Amino acid sequence: MITRTYEETLAFLFGAEVEPEAEEGNYRLRGHGDDVVCLITDIFIPRGREMAGGAGRDLITLVRKYYPRYPIIVASKTKEAENLRGDAFVMPKGDPGSLEKLREYILNDTGMGDFLIRDEAGREVRRVRNIHEMHRVLKEAEGDTEEAAALRERLDVYGEHDRFSTWLYMHSFRELGDRLQPLRLRGPAMLRALERNLRRDILQMQRTPLVVGEARVLSLLDLVNVLRSADPGVIQPLSDDDILSSWLDRKGYPELAEELRPIHGSGPGLIRDLLEQVERWLEVYRERGDAL
Repeated sequence: MITRTYEETLAFLFGAEVEPEAEEGNYRLRGHGDDVVCLITDIFIPRGREMAGGAGRDLITLVRKYYPRYPIIVASKTKEAENLRGDAFVMPKGDPGSLEKLREYILNDTGMGDFLIRDEAGREVRRVRNIHEMHRVLKEAEGDTEEAAALRERLDVYGEHDRFSTWLYMHSFRELGDRLQPLRLRGPAMLRALERNLRRDILQMQRTPLVVGEARVLSLLDLVNVLRSADPGVIQPLSDDDILSSWLDRKGYPELAEELRPIHGSGPGLIRDLLEQVERWLEVYRERGDAL
């Protein structure tokens, strides 16, 4: 969603035209803030009839207050933007490599890619690719070691900012994200709730097939066999409507899901392109020792 002014942004996020209305408590029902993945803003954006230097800063303050889970990207080279480092990712517009930095940030810090766990200095300490790995990390954090305690401390920060729900939404676990988002738990209670809900969905997905015509696909090996023999007309809707990728994401194969999402077409060519990627990643997962 592109909004052109400070007022348009308030209306979209909070369903409000002025700031005090956003504080009445029912902004989640009126606005679309829960649907947003991240916020990209400049410092100088129009407010009223003026290009206001404080408008972008005030917008960031409001979002930090009401939607702390949002990653915020400030596209600006101003001194004011530099002062916001720590609250936002500052991307100097027009600098060499800035678009690549933007791509990397969106992939790593908005939930679209892996779940990155960083230490207080911002260094990556864990990279979680799917809910199976997330479940293992949560179990590890329940331990009695110093490492487990440090991991719990970092996970607390992510739980406080609702990053788990955001990541789950982006990986086709909308219902699971909806169950976790209102809990706002911390400490051992947060770990137990996350671990319990993830285990439930993992077990459920083990029994949830991808229905392809008359076939029921439960594994990657099943998928390869079905693709080799299926009518392209049956496969095309599963590809066009992102059903195939969503199922793979939920099964714990996010990389393969991302490879298949942009593949569209019809006829034997569609089958060939899908099968090529599935067989390639099947070998990767075999080498990793992942369940197939």
